[in-house]
Amino acid sequence: MLVRITYDDDTQEIHTLTNGEHLSDYIARNDVPGSEFAFDLGGRQMRHVVVVPKQGKSIKTVELAKGSDDTAPIVMAITAEMP
Repeated sequence: MLVRITYDDDTQEIHTLTNGEHLSDYIARNDVPGSEFAFDLGGRQMRHVVVVPKQGKSIKTVELAKGSDDTAPIVMAITAEMP
């Protein structure tokens, strides 16, 4: 999955979340190094991934896009934290 951050000045950066590194199948608990187990939801795992913007500028949009692999990422929620 790609996380595309667009800043107020229309510059962008892309963070790639890789299956098996950041993301893992929800069907059972499978720990991967780039995220943390968050909680069990009826026998399905939810994982916590943190994406840290590289620039300290104001963000206009955050877009999630499917990558080029065969996975179908599912996102439960997105939160933003002020600096």
